[in-house]
Amino acid sequence: MKLSNTSRCIPIRRQISLATAAILTGGLLTIPLVPPASAATLAPATTLARPNHSPTPSPSSTPSPTSDPRITRPNCDGRYKTYIARTWERRPVKGNPTTIADGILRCGNSKWGYRHIAHRWSRSFEGHIKATLVLWDKEGKQGEKRIYCLKVAASEKRHWFKVVWTTAYVSTDHGIHLYIITATWDAKQSDVPADQKTGCAKIK
Repeated sequence: MKLSNTSRCIPIRRQISLATAAILTGGLLTIPLVPPASAATLAPATTLARPNHSPTPSPSSTPSPTSDPRITRPNCDGRYKTYIARTWERRPVKGNPTTIADGILRCGNSKWGYRHIAHRWSRSFEGHIKATLVLWDKEGKQGEKRIYCLKVAASEKRHWFKVVWTTAYVSTDHGIHLYIITATWDAKQSDVPADQKTGCAKIK
């Protein structure tokens, strides 16, 4: 087989491969085009959204926090109270996108930390803690404490979601901050006089 001047620039093995393919296909050689790697589509960045409050399912179809396999609880069994059970980001300044990874929940005890709120724990509850630390609508300050309130308006009793965070030290471990003390739902307190409101309803 006589090779053209153009084919002489192609390596011998490549020429043989092309010639063989041409014979097998009757002279019709199709080479598939592969798009360059740079053309790959990148997945869009995700952002933290407020929890969705859809209508509550009937009790018969609502799994309990202890039976729902989708809920992963912090493992604090046998752990010391300063053990970190969860870590989320916290936004110290409203409107500023800067976040700090000190939204820490320690195992704690019956008065603070995970063990203090374990009976409320659920997949939704954990999601509200995460959202409140970043998307909070109101912030209250009491010394070392920061009270973050997220308006969810799910009902009169669940109008706010509150997370209390502090830089106070663990009493028996000086140098270790408590950080998240507690988290709970807060009522709207529509019928309560302004000077008697408490919690998130009191914060302006």
